[in-house]
Amino acid sequence: MQLKNKRKPYLIFLVISVIFTVLFLFDWFFDNWDLRFQFPIILQTPIKVEKRADFISPLVVEAVEAKSSVQLADSIASTPQPKGLIEQEIYEVFGEENYEDAIKVFTCESGLRIDAVGKNTNGTFDTGIPQINSIYGIRAKWLKNPTIAIRVAKQLFDEHGGWGPWYSSYKCHGVK
Repeated sequence: MQLKNKRKPYLIFLVISVIFTVLFLFDWFFDNWDLRFQFPIILQTPIKVEKRADFISPLVVEAVEAKSSVQLADSIASTPQPKGLIEQEIYEVFGEENYEDAIKVFTCESGLRIDAVGKNTNGTFDTGIPQINSIYGIRAKWLKNPTIAIRVAKQLFDEHGGWGPWYSSYKCHGVK
């Protein structure tokens, strides 16, 4: 009997060690790799695992190739630049033509907070930066990942032909 009790602390230590090791590996993986939905989503391989790359704005590439600093100053002044990682992701997914509208809509919806959750009067929930409604059947934990949430928002945007799914916050953002 006493032998079993002596093994119990070691077993607890072993289980906790394994848990922390797994958490460390997950943290390392997501620091170095991105999981991205393919567009359009292909059922055989809906998620791609890619090495994380730094965002390089198209304007930076243009700046390197620019012949005159006057042309560069004019183009930078006329095109909005993504400021943070979330803005960069929105710019990458929605493109230059819809970037400003997406920022307006998502700022009104969530303040660009990844952990934003809103409860609706009909009992559904809106989750993540774009506040995707639970009626679409996507788990809230996935929508708290900005990469997934922004890509799901882009799919909804494309399927509905615009900002229809975000009509409830039209008074705030004014985007049609």
